[in-house]
Amino acid sequence: MILWALVVATHALAQEETRSNANITFVFDGPGSRNDTLRTLFEQEIRALAARSFRLRFDAVAAEYTLESARQRVRDLMDNPAVDLVIAAGPLTSQVAAGLREPPHPVIASVVIDPQLQGLPFDEGTSGASGVAYLTVPFALSRDLQTFREVTPVERVAFLVSEGLLGGIQGLSDRLEQVGADAGMELEAVGVGRSTDAILRNLPPGIDGVYIGPLDQLSTTDLQSLADSLAARNLPSFAFGGQRDVRLGFLAALDTDLTPQLARRVAVFTERILLGDDPATFAVQATSGGRLVINRATARAVNVYPPLGVLLEAELVGDGPESSGAPITLDAAMREAVAANLSLASQDRALDAGASRVREAWSLLLPQVDAGVTGTVVDPELAESSLGQQPERTATGQITLSQILYSDGARANVDVERASQSARESERAAQRLDIALEAAEAYLNVLRAEALVQVERDNLLLTRESLELADQREAVGSAGPAEVLRLQSEAATRRTDLINAFVQREAARIALNQVLNRPLEAPFTATEDAQAGVDALARGSTLLEFVANPRVFEQLRDFLSVEAVRAEPVIQALEAGIRARERAVRAAKRSFYLPTVAAVAQLNSNLYESGAGTDGLMVPGSPESPLALSLPEMPTTFWSAGVSVTLPLFEGTGRRARRDRTSAEAEQLRLERDLAAQRVEQNVRTQVQIAAASYAAIREARRAADAARQSLDIVTEAYAAGTLEVTPLLE
Repeated sequence: MILWALVVATHALAQEETRSNANITFVFDGPGSRNDTLRTLFEQEIRALAARSFRLRFDAVAAEYTLESARQRVRDLMDNPAVDLVIAAGPLTSQVAAGLREPPHPVIASVVIDPQLQGLPFDEGTSGASGVAYLTVPFALSRDLQTFREVTPVERVAFLVSEGLLGGIQGLSDRLEQVGADAGMELEAVGVGRSTDAILRNLPPGIDGVYIGPLDQLSTTDLQSLADSLAARNLPSFAFGGQRDVRLGFLAALDTDLTPQLARRVAVFTERILLGDDPATFAVQATSGGRLVINRATARAVNVYPPLGVLLEAELVGDGPESSGAPITLDAAMREAVAANLSLASQDRALDAGASRVREAWSLLLPQVDAGVTGTVVDPELAESSLGQQPERTATGQITLSQILYSDGARANVDVERASQSARESERAAQRLDIALEAAEAYLNVLRAEALVQVERDNLLLTRESLELADQREAVGSAGPAEVLRLQSEAATRRTDLINAFVQREAARIALNQVLNRPLEAPFTATEDAQAGVDALARGSTLLEFVANPRVFEQLRDFLSVEAVRAEPVIQALEAGIRARERAVRAAKRSFYLPTVAAVAQLNSNLYESGAGTDGLMVPGSPESPLALSLPEMPTTFWSAGVSVTLPLFEGTGRRARRDRTSAEAEQLRLERDLAAQRVEQNVRTQVQIAAASYAAIREARRAADAARQSLDIVTEAYAAGTLEVTPLLE
């Protein structure tokens, strides 16, 4: 072990001795907290590539955010024999470093805004200047201004640029005006120092927008204060710094955080320079891509409402008037639909009505009590001659009690209504399952629609990246304008597809709200992962384990078919309907020979009598019989009771017709039940087969997607390298 350790240590020392020293110095535009972050990133990337071959030593200096101080720092580094490589890490120092001619030490300018605008050397995609390499994003400013106009139709825009850069580049103001004119606006440069108050004082009158250039001399607090002040003045703003600046409060930007890409390119340049390559041959162009970012709170503050296509393409940050709404899961959506859906609420009322019909049918078998009062006025002469049997004015009260002792028809009606109520309950259970399924499908449609929106958005971003590559190819002469126009047309088509996908997503959200009985445009957030797909939905299920084995899969289909038929509410409703019809058939047959037996009792009372005929019959006395004869009067209250037995002897052919009709209806329901069971089994077996095939197809689709993604990367790289035309790229 000791021997092995000595061998390893000796080898390491020998390797250390073979490495060359490399002293690399960063030069920043001025002091600032962002310098440390940028330096750390650059150092990490350089060490990852060059640390095996070189002993790296890093140092850093900073200017004072003026072009003169930047020149002085770069000049001092050029005069320092201990420096092997200078990396300019700001726009001012990059302007100075990239403009050197045959410098004593090689330089890399990492932040060149526009070589033509800054008057820097450019030769077929390289610097062409010995010892000088730089990095730039072509068309960045023109693209930013065009995007600014897409967000809001600005006409006069103030361009905030560092005072040092503005004063140090001859003709910069004129060049900016030309770039603005090409973008369809009037662009006026405003020099910016280290005071935000001075910026606001120097803003030209009549402007309707502000472009925020690279202002590294301002702190994060200063930038946020500037964003708030511009919003307070109702001035829309577009920031060069990407999403970071938009989150500080500026209206919009293209999220072109090139720092990681530039750090990797700088690391590659560094390794090649240390190995002896000439920086003059390095490609200077970097691709930016980037997605539009809009601050919703700022947009609301400055009354800017971008077009739908722009909003769909953009990433929205900050609080806005639109609320994403409360989150909702698939399970919660199904439960809420079952609890709140109007169709089920209506069916519940139908169940309540059906329960009342059962009670109504049963009430015919319970005692019936009627009470009534009758008032009568008759002709006085008729009353006088009625011998007291019909007074002129009478009021009579009557109470009648009846009770069916036996009626097969009434009993059958109760049984039929009970069976019918059971059928209604089964129908309600079926509708409940239908509503739950409808909610699940509506929820998944929302996920699918949101995924399609993302797909179309990605397609548009890919097309824009390809368009930028085409612009670069045209700039270096490796492609003609036809490629650019073709990709511009493709980008317009992709934006149309994105708008259509958005409309479909909104329609899917409205459909889900309808099932949930919410306001149709109520906001919500579907929390399921649309990209997780069937794996997430099948989480915890063992069904997918049976798909791979054909024999077990067949048994699974048999089991599911039997269970589905047994539990299907529609079949249960038909069974209840069959029971009702069978009971009606028995009642129709029994009506030929079973009577209806009822008991009836009645109590009558004469409540009031007056007028002629009130007195009873009176025979006056005679000489032979001095006593008058008086007949007894009718009682004022009397009762009666009896039993009735009723058997219809002939109703035409009604009873026979009822018997035949109910028999046919019962047989019809039996056939419908058998057909329903057959269809349920067919549907289960078919859907299980489709699900198994779909699950297998999803795996193949993922493989196809991976292969397509790799193919796209290869084709894109070939197109960027100029070895492929635009048609294969579009395909």
